[in-house]
Amino acid sequence: MSNKINPQQLIQRSLKYCEGRQFSDAIKILRLVIKKFPNQLEALTLLGTVHLHQKNFELGIEFLKKALLISPNQSFALNNIGNAYYELKDYQLAITSFDKAIALNRNDFKAYYDRGRTYDAINEFTKAINSYESALRINHNFIEAYKSISITLKKKLEYKKAILYLNEAIKLNNQDIDLFLLLGELLEVVGEYVKAISKYKEALRIEPNSIRILEKIVSSALNNPTTNFEIDTLNKLLQIDPKNLKGNIAKAKIENYSGNFDKSIQFYRKLLLIDPLNTPDYLHDISITQDLMGSNAFKNEILNVIDNTADEKFNRIYNLYFALGKFYKDQKNYKESFTNYLYGRALKKKSSKYNISKGISELSNMRIKFDQQYIDKLSEYKSESDLPVFIVGMPRSGTSLIETILSSRHPNVEGIGESPFWEPTSDLSMFANEDYKIKYLGIADRYIKFINDIAGNDKNAVRIIDKLPHNFVRLGIISSIFPNAKIIHCNRNAIDTCFSIFTTPFESNYHDYANDLEGLAYYYIEYRRLMTHWEALFPHKIFNINYEDLITYNNLWTKKLFDFLGLRIKNNMKNRPLSSDLIKTASSWQVRQPIYKSSINRINSYKEELEPLIKIFKKYPKLINLD
Repeated sequence: MSNKINPQQLIQRSLKYCEGRQFSDAIKILRLVIKKFPNQLEALTLLGTVHLHQKNFELGIEFLKKALLISPNQSFALNNIGNAYYELKDYQLAITSFDKAIALNRNDFKAYYDRGRTYDAINEFTKAINSYESALRINHNFIEAYKSISITLKKKLEYKKAILYLNEAIKLNNQDIDLFLLLGELLEVVGEYVKAISKYKEALRIEPNSIRILEKIVSSALNNPTTNFEIDTLNKLLQIDPKNLKGNIAKAKIENYSGNFDKSIQFYRKLLLIDPLNTPDYLHDISITQDLMGSNAFKNEILNVIDNTADEKFNRIYNLYFALGKFYKDQKNYKESFTNYLYGRALKKKSSKYNISKGISELSNMRIKFDQQYIDKLSEYKSESDLPVFIVGMPRSGTSLIETILSSRHPNVEGIGESPFWEPTSDLSMFANEDYKIKYLGIADRYIKFINDIAGNDKNAVRIIDKLPHNFVRLGIISSIFPNAKIIHCNRNAIDTCFSIFTTPFESNYHDYANDLEGLAYYYIEYRRLMTHWEALFPHKIFNINYEDLITYNNLWTKKLFDFLGLRIKNNMKNRPLSSDLIKTASSWQVRQPIYKSSINRINSYKEELEPLIKIFKKYPKLINLD
């Protein structure tokens, strides 16, 4: 190399190294330039930028600041410094740098965008949205800004606005897969499940064999309240990737929901090999899809996994003990059965963040606060439709059985399973100001569209059943908006119900009030109080049916159910087997067994173990009948 250094030639060479991603070589040349020419502005700026590419953020900031001392008006350098602080999670310094860059160049859309990302990181969502909107005003075609603003709007629960932005972005670029996936996710959130899957399929058009997109379609169809499982898409996914985790989970669950329990077990067995980390889940799922009488090999399999928990890590170990509880129950070894259920609950409680006091307060607050004034406020949003039917009660009280009876005995009655539509309405705080008006505007029409979509838009449907048991919390809201809706409340012996809840490790932590018998007892008592409140507030609106009566006098109470719905049992439907319906709850196997009276007073075998629960219930004879 000549003794006379030409800085521009060396800088050009370093740029070529950068283009080839040979950053280390570029850094060596730039350091040589700066050693000879300490104030060479272009070299300082480029060296700082290269260090950022190398994730050497502190060094990058150092050289960029040296460049700014020479030329303070470089918005580019200020923006890069801001991004370096962002990566270092020093968000306030990042925002300061972006503000300086914007002050120097009001048309720097990238600085507005990067400032928006930073505000989003510190949960200042309104400021983030304002920054993204500024970026888009300058550069209407900036697709990344559309993506980011939709994500931030989603965090603010402004779903409709987020959907509008994504639709606008797709008009600009209909080949960007992420736009369709983001839009699909938002449509799922607002209950537009059919549209969501259609957007995922548009993404699939761009990349037909994408595992990521195929998984999205399969998971959406599986997890949402619809009976369309997109089987062709699922089969394609497993054809491309036979060991695909999400695909095999979907297969196992769909076979279970369809009553094909042997096939379901085959897929769970396959999952044990594919996904050993979640072995406890799969063994539990196997345990509840069959009678384990005489299955000692299965017990030994569970015990072997338990013996290995010290050496191998598993998720949700508590499920192993629920599986053992089921095994010993089927063996009629009730003491050993309960010991395992109890230990499983103790482990689940240890891993849970559920606050039992908060859970009970949700019910008591609804009971204390919801009165005529709320009915009056909601009156302008009501619908006269009698299409919806709500089946409510505690979990494991017979709601799945009632839905199955009704939908299998009449061709124009459809069941949509457990819909999450009304879950957000549990919060009454929005009624303290005008926020509720935005939330409830058009809610009746949205719900009717929602249940029709899930039911396949069958124009002959005269009743559509939504059987999320915990809608009992929100019956005041539901009854105010749909005064003509039919509400069926399923009662079951209190101890039988609680025992069944206690021995079922629901996937959702929402039911972790059952992690100990005392908490479960007081939650159940508050549920009874709330139902008493609803019956007083909405007299003659709620049809109460006892599970025990339905089992013992099935024909009589089935007729009473249809009378309540204003329908007649169709003679040509009477012999339709209950097992022909899809059942997407923990009751799938049980509901498909013949209606049997042994499900009544099952707790006689566990009476001693359940004494703490019974003792609390005896204090409330007016609420709870223990006979």
